[in-house]
Amino acid sequence: IKITSEITWDERTLAYVVLNLDDHSINCKLKESPDGDNWSAVTVVLKDAFGKGNIPEVISLMQRHFKGDNYSFSHLFRDGQRRVLDILSQGEGTFGIDAQYKMIYESHYPLMDFYRGLQVPLPKSLSIAAAYTMEKDLMGLFEAHPHAIEKLMGISNEIKKWNIEIDTYKLGYHATPLINHLAQMLATQREAVAPYDKLSDTLDILKSLSIEPDLWKAHRIYFITGKELRHVMSDRAASGDESAHRWLFSFRRLGSCLGIKTDNGV
Repeated sequence: IKITSEITWDERTLAYVVLNLDDHSINCKLKESPDGDNWSAVTVVLKDAFGKGNIPEVISLMQRHFKGDNYSFSHLFRDGQRRVLDILSQGEGTFGIDAQYKMIYESHYPLMDFYRGLQVPLPKSLSIAAAYTMEKDLMGLFEAHPHAIEKLMGISNEIKKWNIEIDTYKLGYHATPLINHLAQMLATQREAVAPYDKLSDTLDILKSLSIEPDLWKAHRIYFITGKELRHVMSDRAASGDESAHRWLFSFRRLGSCLGIKTDNGV
């Protein structure tokens, strides 16, 4: 395999072998192979030992042909470790952690409704499964551009229905890129009402869940757009332009959602 650094553009040709000892235990050996050495003979020997289930022999062959350090998960950079952990937690089919929590939540939904009808608090196991599922659904929605307000409202209603605690700090972090994306639409669709309403609706729902994204970029774009368009729209509205009236209403509403007073100008 040829590896190229994205920083220095240095290139190396490497040969490697990876042994998966069980679900999450992986052993890797690397060796520089500048001339593209033929490893077919070594591959045959390794496959033969592995096919016979002779794991000690496989490890011995790895040590013999790939001298040097062993590499494992701990040698990855933190961002690489996080990516692998996310993949492992999701898993495949019903074996992933995410899928198992979702299965618990969905399969016990009628029972949860029964608890709610009796005004009895949910068992902790069901409450945790519901909270985990709702958080994952929210983060998945935050990553979808553009997202659906109806879906966001639906998840919000479920969280309130079960009165479950969610990690608002983590969700605020994950919601910030979505808010930035929606705010950027204000700059690209300057006179359109829809971007203002969509951002306002999103902020209202997040506020109802006590989720606080970073609004710095949204504030900045709002101020810039307001300085450039507010007086123009006010003049047009004074002349009877209904679309300008609608824009001003949506503009002021978004200012309120962002915690910005607009009465004295922006």
